[in-house]
Amino acid sequence: MYPVLAAPLMDGPARNGSAAQGMEPSLHAEDDREGSNLASTRISLDADNVDYAGSSFHSQSQSRGVSIADPGTAGSKEPSREGSKSGSRDLTSLVQELQTALGEKLAEMKDEEAKVESSRRALAEEQAAISALGSSQVAPGDILQLNVGGRLFTTKRSTLMQGEGSVLEGMFSGRWDQAFDKDPEGRIFLDLDPDCFAEVLHQLRLQALSCNSEICWSRVAAPERREAYFRAMLDFLGLAKLPAFSPTFSFFHPSMSRQAEGGGSFVSSKSDGHKWAVGESAMEVGTYMWGFKIHRLKNDHWLFLGVIASQRPGESSFTDPTSYGWACGGESGKCIAFQKGIGMPAHGGWTGFQEGDDVTMQLNVDSGVLRMKVARLQQTVFHFTGLDQEAPWRVHVNLYSADDRVELLSGGQF
Repeated sequence: MYPVLAAPLMDGPARNGSAAQGMEPSLHAEDDREGSNLASTRISLDADNVDYAGSSFHSQSQSRGVSIADPGTAGSKEPSREGSKSGSRDLTSLVQELQTALGEKLAEMKDEEAKVESSRRALAEEQAAISALGSSQVAPGDILQLNVGGRLFTTKRSTLMQGEGSVLEGMFSGRWDQAFDKDPEGRIFLDLDPDCFAEVLHQLRLQALSCNSEICWSRVAAPERREAYFRAMLDFLGLAKLPAFSPTFSFFHPSMSRQAEGGGSFVSSKSDGHKWAVGESAMEVGTYMWGFKIHRLKNDHWLFLGVIASQRPGESSFTDPTSYGWACGGESGKCIAFQKGIGMPAHGGWTGFQEGDDVTMQLNVDSGVLRMKVARLQQTVFHFTGLDQEAPWRVHVNLYSADDRVELLSGGQF
């Protein structure tokens, strides 16, 4: 143990006096002037530290008020056994949780690997079956007999497979031969229009003879009165996509109001005076078909329907050099057809529109032909030829009288 020093510290004369008389140090002393306890200092010594703490001496023995620190333990505490055990348990639990999560993840990975392997085997088996079928039963020179809509066709398999990447090529690649419908004679049956299919087969045979790399299907003329069906069949066979058409007016005169209802787009005149509306879709390749419904035409006075290659024409838009279409009424009361903006009264027997008319129009951009049919006039078809095949054609309407109203519709039938 370290020695303990306990010595009172007293002020001036009182301290000196006590020492001179040889008296033992007193633990308590009174200051004659103040009558208060003297401050003393308790000193604690260890191997490396001396600590002074101010206090009043109230000791009854030499050791009272003196603290002794073991140099091995001073200022520190030994960790408890309970703390060590708790930390050990926490670490064990964490390791167990990690092991569990790792095991679950490994199990998931094994399941995924099994699924991938199963798919790989199924694909390999399918490829082997197709390969075997092709080597033993399918050859480009195979002669096929087809029953298309009741008409018989005979052609080579290679002829039908010229449309690379098309549905038609896949149909006759050999893998689907057993899935085709068959007629009573065992011939492949296709429920398609025979005239339209004949045109497709003609183009494919021409391609084989001329060694052309591809066919521009959008420029192939459809059989008479089958334009819509022919384009839909080309789309079905994957030979040519149907052109997109939106029955919406996107550009219009400030005095023209626009409204969309139930799949159609309406325009109406706010006041008297010529005003125009132009469609959203630019018709640049292929064949397009749309309809008009004339909801309001005051006194059958004035209305123009047709196409134009300008997005923002003048008020008299029907006189634009790119304007083609048909009109009725006006001050002259004549029915006029407009070609390149030039009016031609009663052209082609044109007799004019009436309120309530249903009108169908068709534009074949590739051949430059615009056709129109009015349901009231039954099967009469009016047409223009020579339209610029490179122009971005759009639907075009011009109204005059206040409250006149026309609806633009998609589709139609010739």
